[in-house]
Amino acid sequence: MISFLRALLIQTIYAPADAGRSIIGINLPREAAWMALLLAAIINTFVYFTNLTLFPLPDDFWMPVIRTPVTYLAASFSLTTVMIFALFWIGRFLEGQAQLPDLVSLMAWLLCVQSLADVAFLVLFVFVPMLAGLFSMAAALYGIWILINFITVAQGFPDRGKAVLTIVLALVGLVVGMSLFMSVIGVTAMGIR
Repeated sequence: MISFLRALLIQTIYAPADAGRSIIGINLPREAAWMALLLAAIINTFVYFTNLTLFPLPDDFWMPVIRTPVTYLAASFSLTTVMIFALFWIGRFLEGQAQLPDLVSLMAWLLCVQSLADVAFLVLFVFVPMLAGLFSMAAALYGIWILINFITVAQGFPDRGKAVLTIVLALVGLVVGMSLFMSVIGVTAMGIR
């Protein structure tokens, strides 16, 4: 199992589209795909709070920080789930052919790869802090490239253009939806009313 995951990680780095095909080829059942996504979110939460524990942020940090693991896990899993459904339906609207369990499996793997990149960032930050920031930016940009390839493969798009459009529309929909939700529950730019 470890050798398979190592090979899949290497394939994800060097040939993300092929890695996407390999993940889809596993053909995880719907329940197993959702469990994989939950496990990936738990791993991501663990890495996030390891980072927060090793390098605590000041209480008056300029940006709100989630400080409880359960809240972070719920937010991470919920936003990823909404993003998966947005990518699924927008892709379908653009004549994509993705199956929902395939998208869930791909996003679960992407979340695991992101967690591994976060661990690498922590190690770099301890030993070579100047490279850590560059690595973090490069990893984030390459993560977007991996997502574009995964969506292209999952939706069966002939090129990456529709995948980029799918991701952009999904993100716009997510931002608009979150803005509406926050305004309904009473959160404003200045905080909770």
